[in-house]
Amino acid sequence: MLATTPWDQAVRAVVEGWLLGQAGGGAVADVIFGRVNPSGRLAETIPLSFKDHPSYLNFPGEHGHVRYGEGLFVGYRGFDAREQEVAYSFGFGLSYTTFGYRQATATATARGIEVRVSVSNTATGTAGKWSRCT
Repeated sequence: MLATTPWDQAVRAVVEGWLLGQAGGGAVADVIFGRVNPSGRLAETIPLSFKDHPSYLNFPGEHGHVRYGEGLFVGYRGFDAREQEVAYSFGFGLSYTTFGYRQATATATARGIEVRVSVSNTATGTAGKWSRCT
């Protein structure tokens, strides 16, 4: 059974914060109190069961040695290769706002391709100020 089941189905949102750094507490507080848009994405896949994980049969290993038997199918690749249903997929996340994009340009430079675009928060009740991003 997954550690978030069944309570995750009974709440309107879950704020995940187990890969935070030194400023993590303040960042979570900013999300909870609405000071910032919670626009993060999961950096891993959360299986329905720990037994579903591609590395399940290889961990914790024996005598201080772990066999990485999943090879290239580590993490989300293993779930994708088996077309396996998961609780939360790699990249899962949300945003409480919408964005508009305009004036996109791409220019070849000595360092590669430079892309510029104007972005605006288009959600109801926002100022809609356009910002230039590179």
